[in-house]
Amino acid sequence: TQIMHTSNLKKWTADSFAYEWQRFRVPPQEMADNFWGYFQFFFPEFFREKRVLEAGSGMGRHTYFLAQFAGEVVAIDLGGAIRVTAANVATECNVRLVQADIDHLPFQRESFDFICSIGVLHHLPDPKAGFHRLVQSLRPGGTLHVYLYWALEDAAAWKRSTLALISTLRRLTVRLPYPLL
Repeated sequence: TQIMHTSNLKKWTADSFAYEWQRFRVPPQEMADNFWGYFQFFFPEFFREKRVLEAGSGMGRHTYFLAQFAGEVVAIDLGGAIRVTAANVATECNVRLVQADIDHLPFQRESFDFICSIGVLHHLPDPKAGFHRLVQSLRPGGTLHVYLYWALEDAAAWKRSTLALISTLRRLTVRLPYPLL
């Protein structure tokens, strides 16, 4: 098998997600349940006056809600998905958008009170290194909130089998041209 160079893999992954977010748009205002599902351990007051970094904004569904509560939100994404985030938070004056790579964050150390990365780090060639870069951007006493996919080790056999089937199908479908997919 051909081994894809790390930067090419990152670009391909970013392009794939950008296509998904551009093609299947959902207004973030309709995704409150999704936001609170991922941020269920926080209350709106927690974010007040905080400087927030969302590492991997995707379509901006979480950016939109973070902007409702935080002092400032900096949303980054590696690829063209940042344009979808821009469209979805266009009315929010406390959001800054940066097309950036978690492996090369353009911020000073200890710049953020709260950092979240939902469903992103496991896509990096070196998730542990990406995690450490986020930690370096966190102010002392700050909060890092990360969500990763998991292998369902303790789940019922039918759930693990379903995940295995989906993972196999995904290895095939990711090679399809976007219009066919």
